[in-house]
Amino acid sequence: MPSTNICIMDNSSIKDNIRKVRKARKLTQEELADKLEISLTAYRDLEKGSTSIVNSNVIKIAELLDTT
Repeated sequence: MPSTNICIMDNSSIKDNIRKVRKARKLTQEELADKLEISLTAYRDLEKGSTSIVNSNVIKIAELLDTT
Protein backbone atom coordinates (compact mmCIF):
# COMPACT_ATOMS: atom_id res chain seq x y z
CA MET A 1 0.00 0.00 0.00
CA PRO A 2 1.56 3.37 -1.02
CA SER A 3 2.21 5.86 1.71
CA THR A 4 0.33 9.13 1.67
CA ASN A 5 1.93 12.35 2.80
CA ILE A 6 -0.49 14.47 4.73
CA CYS A 7 0.24 17.98 5.89
CA ILE A 8 -2.01 19.13 8.69
CA MET A 9 -2.10 22.82 9.52
CA ASP A 10 -4.40 24.51 11.94
CA ASN A 11 -6.65 27.35 10.80
CA SER A 12 -4.36 29.99 12.31
CA SER A 13 -1.36 28.78 10.29
CA ILE A 14 -3.40 28.72 7.10
CA LYS A 15 -4.87 32.19 7.60
CA ASP A 16 -1.48 33.66 8.50
CA ASN A 17 0.10 32.13 5.40
CA ILE A 18 -2.73 33.32 3.17
CA ARG A 19 -2.37 36.87 4.48
CA LYS A 20 1.43 36.86 4.02
CA VAL A 21 1.30 35.53 0.48
CA ARG A 22 -1.63 37.81 -0.48
CA LYS A 23 0.36 40.83 0.67
CA ALA A 24 3.52 39.60 -1.04
CA ARG A 25 1.51 39.33 -4.28
CA LYS A 26 0.27 42.90 -3.65
CA LEU A 27 -3.38 41.85 -3.65
CA THR A 28 -6.01 43.48 -1.49
CA GLN A 29 -8.55 41.48 0.46
CA GLU A 30 -11.20 42.80 -1.92
CA GLU A 31 -9.29 41.63 -5.00
CA LEU A 32 -8.83 38.13 -3.62
CA ALA A 33 -12.46 37.96 -2.48
CA ASP A 34 -13.54 38.89 -6.02
CA LYS A 35 -11.30 36.22 -7.52
CA LEU A 36 -12.75 33.66 -5.08
CA GLU A 37 -16.26 34.86 -5.89
CA ILE A 38 -17.09 35.45 -2.23
CA SER A 39 -18.06 38.61 -0.39
CA LEU A 40 -15.42 40.84 1.13
CA THR A 41 -16.95 40.18 4.55
CA ALA A 42 -16.69 36.41 4.03
CA TYR A 43 -13.06 36.77 2.95
CA ARG A 44 -12.19 38.95 5.93
CA ASP A 45 -13.78 36.40 8.27
CA LEU A 46 -11.74 33.68 6.58
CA GLU A 47 -8.49 35.61 6.96
CA LYS A 48 -9.29 36.49 10.60
CA GLY A 49 -9.95 32.83 11.32
CA SER A 50 -13.48 33.45 12.54
CA THR A 51 -14.79 31.02 9.93
CA SER A 52 -13.41 27.71 8.74
CA ILE A 53 -11.78 27.43 5.35
CA VAL A 54 -13.38 24.73 3.21
CA ASN A 55 -11.02 22.55 1.20
CA SER A 56 -12.27 23.85 -2.13
CA ASN A 57 -11.39 27.41 -1.09
CA VAL A 58 -7.94 26.33 0.12
CA ILE A 59 -7.29 24.88 -3.32
CA LYS A 60 -8.64 27.96 -5.10
CA ILE A 61 -6.59 30.29 -2.90
CA ALA A 62 -3.43 28.26 -3.51
CA GLU A 63 -4.04 28.40 -7.25
CA LEU A 64 -4.81 32.13 -7.24
CA LEU A 65 -1.74 32.92 -5.16
CA ASP A 66 0.38 30.52 -7.25
CA THR A 67 1.46 28.51 -4.24
CA THR A 68 0.93 25.04 -2.79
